[in-house]
Amino acid sequence: MTAEVVVMNRKGVALAADSAGTLSSRGLFKVYNSNDKLFQISNKCHIGSLTYGDSGLNGAPFELIIGRFKEKHSDTIWKTVNESKQAFIQYLNGSEFATYSDEKYYVHSRINDSLKLLESDLASIKDDIRHLYFIDRQLSKLNPKTDEEKIEQLHQEKASITERLDNFNESNYIEYNLDQIKQTANCETIDNTFFHEISDTYGAFIAETLNNCQTGISPDKFNLVIEYCIYSMFKYALRDGGMGVAFAGFGSDEFYPSCTDIMIYGTICGKTIYRNMGEFKISTDKPMYILPLAQTENVDTFVFGISPTMENILRDKIGEFFNEAISKFGQALSDEDAFIGFGEERLVNALSLAQDSIEKDFDNLLNSIKIHNRKNIYDALNWLSIPDMAQMAKSLVELTAFKKKMSVETDTVGGPIDVAVISKNDGFNWIEKKSK
Repeated sequence: MTAEVVVMNRKGVALAADSAGTLSSRGLFKVYNSNDKLFQISNKCHIGSLTYGDSGLNGAPFELIIGRFKEKHSDTIWKTVNESKQAFIQYLNGSEFATYSDEKYYVHSRINDSLKLLESDLASIKDDIRHLYFIDRQLSKLNPKTDEEKIEQLHQEKASITERLDNFNESNYIEYNLDQIKQTANCETIDNTFFHEISDTYGAFIAETLNNCQTGISPDKFNLVIEYCIYSMFKYALRDGGMGVAFAGFGSDEFYPSCTDIMIYGTICGKTIYRNMGEFKISTDKPMYILPLAQTENVDTFVFGISPTMENILRDKIGEFFNEAISKFGQALSDEDAFIGFGEERLVNALSLAQDSIEKDFDNLLNSIKIHNRKNIYDALNWLSIPDMAQMAKSLVELTAFKKKMSVETDTVGGPIDVAVISKNDGFNWIEKKSK
């Protein structure tokens, strides 16, 4: 894991990144505090880059990738920060570091993930069938006179399972899941043309994998499953995370700084699979930003005055309190004299309206607290000098590292903190850089 921060105002940009990197194998974790995550990407352009998440792409370490990119673009001057991002994606499309065997390994691992999930879902249907047999055995042993309640419960459970099985059809099930995946696997790279390129290149390989796996899927469904596997490969890549890369600084035509952030999942068939995570531009209307990358909880707590985790707990508790209150009122209504003149439905509706109103007021209160706290921070940030922004960025990374150290969690943030600043006049400059 990683803690990185981008701090921007109209004067410039401050970037800070820790050095921790986590290796995992067979459920074991090892943390190293020597990773480089902050880079200058051109000698001529005032732009820096931060990386988080996976430490490489298709087996190649990011330091090597960004080093080769900088070598090819050492004298390039981009008009905007966004142009540098597009140039990086084009470089990845060239795939000088991604061999066909690397791609095959990536495709194989993603296909296996997809098949395991599909196999698990189909296995749950088999479990339902076995459970029906178990229910029938239980029913045969119960006494209708003494076990009436238990018998009724089992009949209800059997009816629910039977309905689910009656509606199940292998083809329809795969088609339904394929539909769902197409809706959720939204990525800048994915379109019908790209799908057919992958299908032409890896269709036979996926079919071979299907033959070698004991999925229980009928051979006549293989073409449908191949399509399912290709699209789900993107879905699970997007779900499991990838290599995040943020670009920040000044393009030659930009008077104020900007930052753009992407998540990269791999390269297949000469195309980079990525998703745009956000673009932030300093302007007169938006003169400052604090942008945490990777582990964001502690920075959000500092900026907004309340942690996202605590905010979610409070919102859930308000709903729980009202649901409990409505339940208790419903029980009290069983006493006919308790609420003379009030119908049960009328009272429950009134309580539900009250719940909606108070939950809305509570949301407004939390948002007011967050806006007030952020305003105090941002009002100061608006006029901070570049050295002070560097100190802020470093302190926010240190805060996250300290919080991790004081918890029972693995110290996934730590090591030396690299800090750099970028200004329109002076370009990219290191404030702190760990020695090798």
